[in-house]
Amino acid sequence: MSRDGDSGERTRQASVADLASGEIDRLESSLERASITRILRLQTVLDERLRERYHTLAVLFSDIAGSTSYFETHGDLAGRKMVQRHNDLLMPIIEGQDGRIIKTIGDAIMATFPDPEAAVLAAIGMQEAVAQLQSLARRAEDQLSIRIGINFGDALVNDKDGDVYGDMVNVAARVQSQAGPDQIFVSDSVRARMPDRIRLRPAGTFTLKGKTDAYPLFEVRWVGTGKHQRPTLPEVELPATLPAETSGPIEALPPPPRRRPPPRRRRPRRG
Repeated sequence: MSRDGDSGERTRQASVADLASGEIDRLESSLERASITRILRLQTVLDERLRERYHTLAVLFSDIAGSTSYFETHGDLAGRKMVQRHNDLLMPIIEGQDGRIIKTIGDAIMATFPDPEAAVLAAIGMQEAVAQLQSLARRAEDQLSIRIGINFGDALVNDKDGDVYGDMVNVAARVQSQAGPDQIFVSDSVRARMPDRIRLRPAGTFTLKGKTDAYPLFEVRWVGTGKHQRPTLPEVELPATLPAETSGPIEALPPPPRRRPPPRRRRPRRG
């Protein structure tokens, strides 16, 4: 995540906090004059409104691996160009799977999807697009490598700006932080809803930041699953030594037999 993204996100959060503080102050002022009955009724209405704003969805976080060192090595301008190229390449793929871009935080993208399969398909498409770009890139500044994390569950959605909050979102961000370059990590709630055509392998059990319990995570084996990737050849286990009958010296093959030229056809004599 880039430095200017961190400061911009902190400014946004401070503005939201100031606005919320003002609304709460006005609400508390009106409640001071309200009866207990009105307060209880208001609490019931507020609880119902909050329940209505909970939605079951998939949250995807992507991040450019090594972006901090890239900014340090190549400078802010080159870093900003790299992030913009990253966004222009990947955002249409997210939207093509019915994803919604919630926000960008420096070099990171946060998006939501109606179901986890759509999120995983988008993640595969994103990695394929980056791999294709890597194969065409000739300069170091054109190199991109991303890591992706996905979680699925209930989250609180803000109707005003569409932002998403809750523990499920925090876990999605932590899942992404465990992935390495070119990897897609998903939670167990995502794995449980994957069709057979999407290949997964256990990545291990991780203690995520801020969480007490350990979480099993899974890696999406995306290489060879899309149109930009060639299928990998099956691994063949070779013997450590040659079999006994062929372990001795290899004799030279005899030369091929010489071919005789075809016989000449005799022309008949004219009388």
